[in-house]
Amino acid sequence: MLLKRLYDTPAEGGAARLAGVAVIHTGTHEGQNFAPRYVERAVSEGWMSLSRGTLTIHAAGADLVYKIVRGPGRWCCHCGEKLPDDDHPKGELARQHVAEKHAGKKSPDPSNPAGYVLVSGEQCTGDAATHKKYKAKPGEPWTVHHVADELRRKRRESRQAAASKATAAVLIALGILLLLVGIPPDFYGLLATNFVFNIAKGRAAELYNRVDTNDPANSALLVIPLETAGIETQANLEDSDTFTEVVDGTTNEATTGNWARKTITDADIAAFAPDDTNNRVDLVIADQTWTAVTGNAVSALIVGYDNDTTGGTDANVIPLTHHDFTVTPDGSDITADVPATGFFRAT
Repeated sequence: MLLKRLYDTPAEGGAARLAGVAVIHTGTHEGQNFAPRYVERAVSEGWMSLSRGTLTIHAAGADLVYKIVRGPGRWCCHCGEKLPDDDHPKGELARQHVAEKHAGKKSPDPSNPAGYVLVSGEQCTGDAATHKKYKAKPGEPWTVHHVADELRRKRRESRQAAASKATAAVLIALGILLLLVGIPPDFYGLLATNFVFNIAKGRAAELYNRVDTNDPANSALLVIPLETAGIETQANLEDSDTFTEVVDGTTNEATTGNWARKTITDADIAAFAPDDTNNRVDLVIADQTWTAVTGNAVSALIVGYDNDTTGGTDANVIPLTHHDFTVTPDGSDITADVPATGFFRAT
């Protein structure tokens, strides 16, 4: 999904005010995942509302209504049942359900080998007709620069229509303004990130956008935990061009005791929405939870881009960002708390 924030500038001057959002596209699937902080912010800004199992985006020209399929809490991967929230980090009632109802069965979700998942946001499905209207097609040129061009064109058309009775001098001034507004940023920068891999500098936002537009169809982001034992320094890791290179030394991926890499598809990430007022783009994913973890200690998480989750290998995975994440498992559920501003900020 790609949304565009719309701002009004007071005639008397001063800071621009958020007027709403416009829909550029809804991705390639009807499903969407909305992180709690994203929903909270959108509701407070007035362009989203929640009511009786639905989530509505009040966009310019149209309301997008989504049915909430799964809300925050623990859910069984085997039967899809909403499990009791026991307000305990170890998820004791969830583990009890899996042990009693699905004993001996392998979890159908490789990302959650404990057999249950802790959902941290609103998992939704949209109206088919509305999605068809705004759907992005794989392979369409929905790059950041293309989106910026489209926004400039739409802004130009709307402003020219509104200014049809204005003087030629005003129209010329608007034309100059349109040439200056909405230029896509140089994508380099970070927030809540220890470092950006060299291969991803200037590319992270665009690779995120490719996942959002499902181009290619099987592309995704990966969140990969790294074990404390043997982990190498930034100087050794940041030159890695693939995840294969990340772990070709002493650094190891954490894969035991319910540690597993998380796969984040286009339905799981926040809408790609450049912030033209602050001249930046925040890349937002939901909090990531590993359930009933008993494996080795972990010191870091890597967010990577995989262009083919079905047939590719770790040689296809481009490491994007590295995050300190120090934890020693004790059987509890472990959550990586992603800031409201995202795992990465491009400025």
